[in-house]
Amino acid sequence: MTSDSYIRLYEGALGRQFCDSLISQYESTLTTEADKVKSLSLCFRPDGTKICGACNCTRMNTMEHDGFKEYNATLLATFQGCLIQYLKDCRVTKEMFPDPKTWGWEEFKVKRYRVGEGGPNDEQFKDHVDVQSHAGAKRYLIMMAYLNEDFDEGETQFPHHGISIPPKTGSILIFPPLWTHLHRGRPPINGTAKYITMTYLNYTDMTKVDYNKNPLLGESYREGHGSMAAKENKD
Repeated sequence: MTSDSYIRLYEGALGRQFCDSLISQYESTLTTEADKVKSLSLCFRPDGTKICGACNCTRMNTMEHDGFKEYNATLLATFQGCLIQYLKDCRVTKEMFPDPKTWGWEEFKVKRYRVGEGGPNDEQFKDHVDVQSHAGAKRYLIMMAYLNEDFDEGETQFPHHGISIPPKTGSILIFPPLWTHLHRGRPPINGTAKYITMTYLNYTDMTKVDYNKNPLLGESYREGHGSMAAKENKD
């Protein structure tokens, strides 16, 4: 890994006991708060249609469940420490990155990928990038922690960078979630399941752009869409 890829792995950032305990809390919550988990599902809409086409894991927003409060506090402190080191390792200057006072942390999620047989329909996250829309563009960095390694395969791969990361308990992986970083989470085989927890850094300035006052930004244009289309219809 080099600074050119902006992909970094920090081994041993989380203790094994913490990781095991977080997995146990996740599995327990799936059972004890089943109705709430279902109502807050990050995987399916109320009508049963799947939200994420490239991923078939079981996700949980741990910020919505009281039992994760202490875990989330530990994760935030750990992610912050790794982030500071990441910025140093990648030689990121203050001109390149948002001010720490403006960092926004997206809700923490735990994901479970149950073990399969290595087939195309096994639980996995196929080739994707994490920012593909105007709304998603608030994300500028992803932080992901591996919670276990008692399975085979399940690597995180970056095909354009020639990098493959084998899951290792307590390791934290950091990289940009943009078009430059196509990646995949390969399906785990043998064992029981692969568990990760993750978050994104978000831009927090949600000020609506006044293009009359900021002409250098340039308005986006697509036929029949957006502010340019509104102007055309008005004319």
